[in-house]
Amino acid sequence: MALSVPRGKKVRPTSARIREALFSIIGDRVMDAGVLDLFAGSGILGIEAVSRGASSATFVDSAPAAAGNVRLNIKKADMEDNCRVMTMDFRKALRVMKKQKNTFDLVFLDPPYAKRVIEEAVRCLVDFELLRKGAMLIAEYSISSGPQFPEQLHLLSNRRYGSTGIDVYDINGGDGEEE
Repeated sequence: MALSVPRGKKVRPTSARIREALFSIIGDRVMDAGVLDLFAGSGILGIEAVSRGASSATFVDSAPAAAGNVRLNIKKADMEDNCRVMTMDFRKALRVMKKQKNTFDLVFLDPPYAKRVIEEAVRCLVDFELLRKGAMLIAEYSISSGPQFPEQLHLLSNRRYGSTGIDVYDINGGDGEEE
């Protein structure tokens, strides 16, 4: 199924190669997971997570065109019952989720590289207690501005694809297994 992407350069869907690598790292932890696709863009990561067995996905994007495309893609994938889209700034969305006591097992972060908000988003996720114990956080960023994350996050994997960095973390060391 081909997903829709808003026109212009503001949305950069994660390539098939990177998605395959990510879901290989995530493995079975996607099963029955509650997913947050923050800075959703086309929604491709959250939609793929649901297609691989996640129980639900929440998509956040402040751009109405991107959020509209996410809704369209969710409909194309026949996933309306498992997904919700929030068209608002990530800060406001995370505050709303905190009030609603939402928590997540799997979080995708792929903000616009130029805005340099990835560290703030992670800080909010941790401070608002939106990550379940053992949750995985996947951060995509420009390697020219690699982020620094709170020590509660345990680095599982660090990959480079051209000028893109992908880090996979778990919260509080995950299930306690040693590497």
